[in-house]
Amino acid sequence: MNKTLYYYAAGHLDNLYSGVDGGSLIRLPFFEELCKDNWKIKWLGYEYKTRKSNHIIDILALDENDYAYSLRDIVLDIGYNYTETDIEEDGILFVELRPNISKPGYNFENEFNTQIALIKSFIKKNRLVFVHDQDGWYSDIPIELRSNIVLLAAFENIDMVIAAGFHEVYKFIWAWKDMSDKFNLNLKKQFDTTYCGNVYNRRDDFLKFFKPLHDANKKIVVAGNWLRKTYDDRDFSLDNFPNNIWLGSTEHWTTLPLINMSNFVVHISNPHQQELGIICIRVFEALMGRVPLFVNKNIFGIEKYVDEIQLVSDGNELLEKINTLDLNDIFKKFELKMQKYHISNHIQQFNDIVMKETYVL
Repeated sequence: MNKTLYYYAAGHLDNLYSGVDGGSLIRLPFFEELCKDNWKIKWLGYEYKTRKSNHIIDILALDENDYAYSLRDIVLDIGYNYTETDIEEDGILFVELRPNISKPGYNFENEFNTQIALIKSFIKKNRLVFVHDQDGWYSDIPIELRSNIVLLAAFENIDMVIAAGFHEVYKFIWAWKDMSDKFNLNLKKQFDTTYCGNVYNRRDDFLKFFKPLHDANKKIVVAGNWLRKTYDDRDFSLDNFPNNIWLGSTEHWTTLPLINMSNFVVHISNPHQQELGIICIRVFEALMGRVPLFVNKNIFGIEKYVDEIQLVSDGNELLEKINTLDLNDIFKKFELKMQKYHISNHIQQFNDIVMKETYVL
């Protein structure tokens, strides 16, 4: 089996940046472990170079050097300005799917065009193409390309995709890796809960789950672009949650320490994600941050990843649970439930899929 992998990334080769592509500490360990398993990774992603001022260091007394994570020493960085010569070597293409939409403040459309050109190039060379769909954007992929693509679906409800014309569809959820030996995850608790993510398409559920917490004077810190005026985010955020701590767009290294400084984490998702059963990276980050997680029970298939006690229908039920239950016990149940989704199993699953598809090819 050829173990060269061309990786079209949604993000950077390190976590020292800010931007819309979260989950560095889910993506980077996966590709690091592949390198340890003798895969040669050639990175083809965009380099945004979008760094904000490190205001969070001053506010929370954190040092980015204590939470830095990089693959730059072990991955060959080709970048998105690749040439045919750069991809001459035989190998597999792994694309993190971006959507075909034009949206101010995002680079989605350019990324989509780049990845489609790359997919076509690999299909022309009769090479394996894996597209990892983390957000349910598979319908944006041109129909005429699908029969040559193996779709790795990061959601539970893959029955919705089976008839979409792809060569093969596999359920391929992200996994977790223990970071306690790498980072300080015994930080002093400063918040009731942390939410890392943006506001788009989640307003109704954010109100449903977080408004009761806010009105009960729980200390909520939010990392993400919730105060932008472009999409009326500022009015929504400040009108409904005036007491939240709004950190704005923070660099991605801040995610785990922010989670670790909280008593618990709440995971919600938009209706489309709920129907597909997208098991978001936030589920794994909560575990890696050593904090109990509560989840919107409407997410299809989420019960495979969390204990029943962690499922909540709204913020009022959530309040009742955090006020009456032992959060340490909830975390232990969560940790036990997630053992089967450790990164070692994830790497084995990927190798098995590649072996099978290589044989078919």
